[in-house]
Amino acid sequence: SPEITDPTVKDLIGGFTALHYAAMHGRARIARLMLESEYRSDIINAKSNDGWTPLHVAAHYGRDSFVRLLLEFKAEVDPLSDKGTTPLQLAIIRERSSCVKILLDHNANIDIQNGFLLRYAVIKSNHSYCRMFLQRGADTNLGRLEDGQTPLHLSALRDDVLCARMLYNYGADTNTRNYEGQTPLAVSISISGSSRPCLDFLQEVTRQPRNLQDLCRIKIRQCIGLQNLKLLDELPIAKVMKDYLKHKFDDI
Repeated sequence: SPEITDPTVKDLIGGFTALHYAAMHGRARIARLMLESEYRSDIINAKSNDGWTPLHVAAHYGRDSFVRLLLEFKAEVDPLSDKGTTPLQLAIIRERSSCVKILLDHNANIDIQNGFLLRYAVIKSNHSYCRMFLQRGADTNLGRLEDGQTPLHLSALRDDVLCARMLYNYGADTNTRNYEGQTPLAVSISISGSSRPCLDFLQEVTRQPRNLQDLCRIKIRQCIGLQNLKLLDELPIAKVMKDYLKHKFDDI
């Protein structure tokens, strides 16, 4: 039957193609043969019944070499599933750190779903992801659509002073209000408890305006743009200034 050798055929259960299954099991050699065939354009971004592409599957299962292969053959980096999920989101939720880095290196949208990824890292107290996303240019001030909570509000809710410090250093606005009209400081004050290091920090930075040096760094990074932060190295300035713009002197 010609269908047996046709990689565009989908199964009757989930609508997976042979490339989806190769991604699931990490069969890169077989996948390369399919991707080098005349069917490449029909299968590389093919969607299952749930809207998953082979890249979704590879990211979900942590098949980092397979993720690289698909991107080498120009797979779409931010395809949306039926639930609006991207491969990067799946990699982060499943803690596939190698896949996360590969996708970010290929300019996956770090601010997808109005900043879901940074807020997720804060909620999970995953400081390494939080730092990585901030270094890659994640927007610190995007709020949840349902309640307006920004990453700094969520840090206050969790009394996570390390996350709060990182967010502030990368430009989080202490005056942003959620839909109830609360600033991150107001959220922190509303939480019961005797020892609240995040409250002390937020009171301190809310009282004192940022210095001009920090304001310039925030503005320069914004002007360069999320996808172009790697171009910081090409600026005609001293290395110490480049390192400062890249937050290399931060003590957190």
